[in-house]
Amino acid sequence: AQEDLEKEKAVMEELKTILSQKVNAEEIDRNQEIPQELLEELSRKGFFALKVPTDFGGKGLSQTAYANIVELTASYSSAIVIIVSADNTIGCKYPVLRYGTPDQKARYLPELTKWPSGFCFTEDFVGSDPARMRTYAFRLRDANGDITGYEISGQKWYTTNSALAENVPLAKYLAVVARIVDSPDEVESSDIFGIFIIPTSAPGVTLGPRNVFCGMRGIYNANPKFEKVLAARDQLIGDEGEGFRIALEALNTGRIAIAAGCLGVAKQAHLISRWYAKRRVQWGKPIGKHEAIGSGMLAPNAANIFAMEAMTHYTSWLEDQGRDARLSAAALKVFASERSWTVIDN
Repeated sequence: AQEDLEKEKAVMEELKTILSQKVNAEEIDRNQEIPQELLEELSRKGFFALKVPTDFGGKGLSQTAYANIVELTASYSSAIVIIVSADNTIGCKYPVLRYGTPDQKARYLPELTKWPSGFCFTEDFVGSDPARMRTYAFRLRDANGDITGYEISGQKWYTTNSALAENVPLAKYLAVVARIVDSPDEVESSDIFGIFIIPTSAPGVTLGPRNVFCGMRGIYNANPKFEKVLAARDQLIGDEGEGFRIALEALNTGRIAIAAGCLGVAKQAHLISRWYAKRRVQWGKPIGKHEAIGSGMLAPNAANIFAMEAMTHYTSWLEDQGRDARLSAAALKVFASERSWTVIDN
């Protein structure tokens, strides 16, 4: 829609100014830190509320516009694109916006639109296999047997935006996926999952040291631990039993964001390749004119980028139309991840 294109254009222009004038990717990589003033500026400019409807103080962008923004950001800095996409794609906003009650939206969104949040799913030996998840939410009941709240215990791995430094939180809130049980003995058998909004300031939450990843130095990632963390009933988003489905829906849009990031990196690598292929001369002509470079590397790069871009736009369009994008998103993530490495290697 024209309105969406105009909103995207305005955000992209603002983003280009920030990225080109205030981001030093080499310094972020070297220091493993994103400057605090840069995070604060991204917050003020609404980059942690890109897909949040304008009614709730967000930018109100479509998935297609958001993918284009992720692509642009990735071409400048892997650390910044990850902190922005991990929050906007999954984080706490997705479950609250899609499944939160009006009261939950009013309570959480004013804070969630201002600062990065995190999403706690993965565990030791648990990727996408929920049968192995061990983090649990123990139901607390009153004398009549009515549920009054939950007590969450367990540890999650690889939670982006969780820790600014060892045991110093970046996110104010984490979305935590856990099995819901009446007894810790039921953890291995329960198939009832819930998703909870947990403040990082809550007693019993420890974040531990930051994780360091090759190629993504500067992201804020840790393995948060929950030891009998109390959660009120209204901290459960959706009903009991819906947590895993909500998580998978969020992760589905996450696959599109990963592909968009890969596309941005591939385009930047190809841009550098073309520049050098024109500048470097061997045997009387630029190396891009030699078949091994021009036909063997640059042309396949362009074809791969075109295919990645087409798949990203199509899958984003499916999401915007409310259609089933699960298969497309899964195929897109694999294809874009592998083909971006082909471009980079070339």
